[in-house]
Amino acid sequence: MNPGKRLLSAASLCRGESIIDIGSDHGFLPVWLLTQGICLRAAASDINAMPLERCKATAAKYGVTERMRFFLSDGFDNVDGYYDTAFVCGMGGIMIADIVRRAPGRTARWVLQPMTNAEVLRGFLWDNGYSVKEEVYSYENRKPYAVLAAEYTGAEEAYSYADAYLGKLRPNTAEFVLYARKVLASAQKRLMGKKREKADTSEEERLIEECLRVIS
Repeated sequence: MNPGKRLLSAASLCRGESIIDIGSDHGFLPVWLLTQGICLRAAASDINAMPLERCKATAAKYGVTERMRFFLSDGFDNVDGYYDTAFVCGMGGIMIADIVRRAPGRTARWVLQPMTNAEVLRGFLWDNGYSVKEEVYSYENRKPYAVLAAEYTGAEEAYSYADAYLGKLRPNTAEFVLYARKVLASAQKRLMGKKREKADTSEEERLIEECLRVIS
């Protein structure tokens, strides 16, 4: 099984013996973690029945059904138990933030991979007592992706506009450079729009400077 670079990046941030994959769909991530011996027990949840059936089929194909639990659930709403790591991958950052908000104390570590609005998700985490411990980046199907590992500390963290878009950790990798290029392109579009509207452009200009520093 090859889950793909995006999910393998998420898998690299797994910690502990028990995991859950929220919105698991085909179940590639939890099944891969079990077959590789990275975790001992796994659960998968999905809001829809058909994706959950696909997940069960994947687990059966690779012989790990007995080590998995399956939940028809919106986020953690109908999920039992506590997990060392909870994965939420492949959703928008706003939806991921809502899943985290509704599940305090259900996991020691969140591994989050937003498809959009990563800046909203980072801001939510820092505003609500979560510390981003690690960020890794991948590049798949000509798109860069950020994956965040966050843990609850209870302390709000200060951050800048640029931090929300680029994170605070900014690893020295080719994948992060590609991610910064994507952020730069979006920032340049917003800058032009703000100039047309005669709005304050200072934050956008600082973000562009930091993007250019990364990719230079």
